[in-house]
Amino acid sequence: MLTVYAHNGRPWDAKNLFDRIPGGRDSVAWSCLIGAFVKIGDLEHARRVFDLLPRWTVVTSTAILVALAKRGKAENARAMFLAMPERDLVAWNAMITAYAQNGNLQVAQAMFFRMPARNFVSWNAIIDGCAQGQDEALAKKVFDSMPQREVVSWTAMVATYSQSGRLEEAQALLSKMPALNIVSWNVMIQAFADNLLVEEAKERFDRAPEHDFVSWNAIITAYAQTSQIFLARAAFDRMPQRDVVSWATMIQSYAQEGQPSMDQAKEIFDRAPQRNVVSWNVMITGYSASGRIKQSRGLFERMPMMAEHDLVSWNALIAGHLDNGLDERALQLFLEMDRRGCSPDPASYTSALAACAGLASLGAARDIHWRLCKAGLETDAFVHNALVDFYGKSGRMADAELVFQSLASVDVVTWNALAAGLSRQGSYRLVVDLLWAIKDQGLEPDGITFLALLAAYGHAGLVDHGRRAFAAMVETYRIEPGIEHYHCLVDMLGRANRLEEAVAVVSAMPHRPSSVTWTTVLSACVKWKNLGVASVAFESLLGIDPDGPAAYVLMANVYGSAGMAEEEAKLLEHVRR
Repeated sequence: MLTVYAHNGRPWDAKNLFDRIPGGRDSVAWSCLIGAFVKIGDLEHARRVFDLLPRWTVVTSTAILVALAKRGKAENARAMFLAMPERDLVAWNAMITAYAQNGNLQVAQAMFFRMPARNFVSWNAIIDGCAQGQDEALAKKVFDSMPQREVVSWTAMVATYSQSGRLEEAQALLSKMPALNIVSWNVMIQAFADNLLVEEAKERFDRAPEHDFVSWNAIITAYAQTSQIFLARAAFDRMPQRDVVSWATMIQSYAQEGQPSMDQAKEIFDRAPQRNVVSWNVMITGYSASGRIKQSRGLFERMPMMAEHDLVSWNALIAGHLDNGLDERALQLFLEMDRRGCSPDPASYTSALAACAGLASLGAARDIHWRLCKAGLETDAFVHNALVDFYGKSGRMADAELVFQSLASVDVVTWNALAAGLSRQGSYRLVVDLLWAIKDQGLEPDGITFLALLAAYGHAGLVDHGRRAFAAMVETYRIEPGIEHYHCLVDMLGRANRLEEAVAVVSAMPHRPSSVTWTTVLSACVKWKNLGVASVAFESLLGIDPDGPAAYVLMANVYGSAGMAEEEAKLLEHVRR
């Protein structure tokens, strides 16, 4: 009965029965109780039971070791492994698997070659680790060295090639397999699906002698990732049975299509007989991304407590508020998240700092900075870039440079954040110096770097320098200008009273002019009292946004600056109506 409770994940029933066992308990009873807690992931109670053992045995200590290894706690598992009086093959295999799955392939390999004996699990663990680390050469070496191979070994090697994108070699190996099982077929279906080769994935799916949940879910994902949502739904509807992943996959297929498909996602979500954490988080993220914050928050509050509920769900909700301009509420949610005991990760802190920037709240940002330092995250790339960006946007360049200088290594994103802050202050010489510093570090400037440089030249009135920088961006660095780069150029020319050139740039650019484009031109016309260009910009702006007041107000200002009071009054009256 103790074994039954352990197998069914009922550790407290197992413990009650264990406590009533008369006389001494043997190692099997202890192992069952430890295993019961391990099965539900309660390592703390499993370890407490283990510490009560009158003496360690290979079976009981291996049970804890395997649990730690499966949870990715490789170093804790290693400490247990070294303390064990003797080790069996299961313990060795658990350690190799733990290191391989954590990306520490060298240590896994060293332990593999130190093993007193090996079985199929040992060999397959190394090959699986190579697949995750995309070390096909080592995987092939191990595979070729195997004294015997069974279907799992062949499948692991096929997976290694597949995950590295070497699909032809994977297919060739698959054709040589002495026996195929459903896992082998699924590996190839998944590989083609992951590489967006839908026809090839479907061809393998049709050839497979049988299908399981993995096969169906892979083909649904393949259709969804290539925006063939109707085919994804057709496959979903044809499934003879569905597991929780199938429902979550279909929900995600609709949700990733954005606002138009959220109602269909909700229909599947409501029909699902069971939902996992992915289902809930996909719906919360989908509603947040499409601006339906009320529905997102409602689902969040309804979501049952799950093992991974917290972080992804909180981050999705915070990001949704942030993306919809609700900076204050986003910051409140970040603080609420912390109060409820969910530890923020780098994404949480990055969103919180972005909210502080939107609110121009230096005090709140200082508090966030203190919190992330306390959490030991100040060296995280996303976090330190967000810090530099915030201080730069707030005009606190001394603080931005202090964070920048404290970093052991920086990427082009960090340099760009610093350059943007200097650009806002009009420090064009320092921005130019930064451009050279980026190159000295062996990094390549990108489009954002040049945005900062063009803006700095514009504010300094150095039009010819800006023109040359724009040309260098295109010709030397092969960066395709976005509409934002053209806006910088138009703004630069407008500030210098070169309005005809600005209009020529707008006419020649490969992007369709937006309201921002013509508003930039029209704003410059106010300063320089240029009625001719203003008329062109005014008519163009009305063509884009006929009901917006901006065009009328700016044109009225042009008339006012030119002393044409009657025309100014007519336009302002139109706005008031």
